[in-house]
Amino acid sequence: MKPQEAIKYIQEHNTIPDNVKDIAISSLKFKQQFDEIGLTIEKVKELKEKSTPKKPNKYDEFNCEIHLGYCPDCDNVVNDDYCECCGQALDWSEIE
Repeated sequence: MKPQEAIKYIQEHNTIPDNVKDIAISSLKFKQQFDEIGLTIEKVKELKEKSTPKKPNKYDEFNCEIHLGYCPDCDNVVNDDYCECCGQALDWSEIE
């Protein structure tokens, strides 16, 4: 059953308490928005993980100002707050 069909079903059945209807309809509309843009729960989890900063691997320090390391996810050379290759957020706090 598609979200729109489920919403219609819920709205038409009076045996479901109003507060449950409201929550169910709200959740289904949210799911419908995800479906429309092609976003899956797995993709949301992946995006959340990518946005959580990780410490870079095997870093080297040059001139006490430039940090160079390797992305913990894809091993790309990094020197910024995000890996340019895979988008992983990086945490340089203990390195700087």
